[in-house]
This record gives sequence, C-alpha cells and structure tokens, in this order.
Amino acid sequence: MISWHTSCFNLYETKNLGVMKRIIALLVAVFALSAFTEISEMDTSIPNNAYNAGEKLKYLLYYGWINGGTASLSVDRTNIQGREILHAKAVAKTIGWADKLYKVNDTYESYFDEGTGKPVLAIRNIAEREYRFYDEVKFYHNKGQIESKRKGIQAVSGSIFDFVSAFYYSRRALFGKVKVGDTLCFNTFFEDKVWPVKVRFLGREEVETKAGTFKALKFCPAVEPGRIFDKPDDMKFWVSDDQNFVPLRIQFDLMVGSLKCDLVEYSGLKNELSKIDD
Repeated sequence: MISWHTSCFNLYETKNLGVMKRIIALLVAVFALSAFTEISEMDTSIPNNAYNAGEKLKYLLYYGWINGGTASLSVDRTNIQGREILHAKAVAKTIGWADKLYKVNDTYESYFDEGTGKPVLAIRNIAEREYRFYDEVKFYHNKGQIESKRKGIQAVSGSIFDFVSAFYYSRRALFGKVKVGDTLCFNTFFEDKVWPVKVRFLGREEVETKAGTFKALKFCPAVEPGRIFDKPDDMKFWVSDDQNFVPLRIQFDLMVGSLKCDLVEYSGLKNELSKIDD
C-alpha cells in the first residue's frame, strides 16, 4: 500500500496539478467519454425504463481517506420553444485541499427528446483555475448538422449525441443488452478531433460503495497510457445491475495509487436499486 505521505505530494506537487484537473473533468464524461458522441446504430423505439425526470445522483471523489471532489447527475423536465423535453446536467468540482491546489468547477448540460433520446441543445461550461471555456451546440438531426456557438455549422454523420444525452441513451438502450466480453464502440468528437472509444463489459460482481453494497455490471473503457494512466485498462466503472443502470463507482488506477468516485446519495429513481441488505 502506498502511504499518503509518499504519494500525496508526488501526485499534487505543482507540476502535476493537471492530474487532478483531468480526473475531475473525467467524472462528468467517463460514461460516454466525449463532448460529442456518434453512435452509428440508434434504436429510438426502445422505451425509457431506466430513469425519471427528478432523478438526482451525487458522488464523492476520494483518494484513500482524503476527499478531493464531488460530482452530480440530475435530470428534469423543461420546455424549449413550446416543446417539452428533458434537461440533464452533470457537474464536477474540487473540494477541500484539492480546491485550494487546483480549483475545478465544470458543468455540462443537455436538452434532449424524452421519446427518442436525441439531443436538441448541449452546453459546456468549464472553469478550471484561470482557464474558462463556454460553448453551446444545437443539433439538427434531419439535416445531419450541428451548430456550435464557437465553431459554427458542421456536417455530421450517423446518430449524433452530446456526451450527457449519450450517457442517458446508454442507460435506456445499451447497458441492458451487453454480454460478457462485448465491446461498445463509439466515434467521439472532442476538441474538433475524432476519437474512437471502446468500452468492454467485464461481467457482474458486487461493489461496495459509500451508499451501500450493490449488484453491478463492470465496464472497462480503453484509456491512453501516459501521464495519468499506466495501462489501457486503468479506468473501470460499475453501474447497477437492474433496470436503472445507475453509475455506482468509477475507479482510476493511477501510477501513484487508486482514486475512486462513489455514489453517496440518490433520489427520484424510476426503479428499485439493486442494493444488497447488510
């Protein structure tokens, strides 16, 4: 086991402050892993049995006994130009010592059709230390286009999502179909580049989080080895093995130890959660 005294300062010394920034940012993007996700085959006939408007999920990022950040996911019903749609929001921010070292407060929002899951509008609002980034993207599915406030109109192919709506679509249409060894493949658009992403289903197991012990589905996204990760399978996440497919834990196996992000509070779920009684 790596002691806090030897690993903490190695991880958070000045030249490595970007590690925490990237980890916090990953919390809001880990399940779809991009700002814009293209799913080549989309079945909009699949009913939504996974979540309700009013669902709220809260998470805690921690390293050993040290708390470094929080994240939240919420979805509500709203109205845009007379059209009733769902509004989902993902927020991640540093707390405590991490907030003093590298302040992060990132918000991603998605407005999408409740029936099809297709996004109408996506907002990305990034505040990381002195860095600021804001963009709004409108989706014109019948034209095969997206319109970015920063970059203008771009042609797209296939079924296009922002990552928040892609996450909720995965809950209603993808997670329930996987078999052990299956790989979910996405082409992702991030910072004007196309990145292929693969997420492999590892199987079923129990996972103990700060909210309790749950039956879970375990996934492993392929990550790029480098400054943060040592191996391509150094990130894993678990979703509840029930009709909700609620994210339970994200685990980052770093060069200096493991960080975890656990579900700590939940409300407004559509179905009973697969919690195992103590």
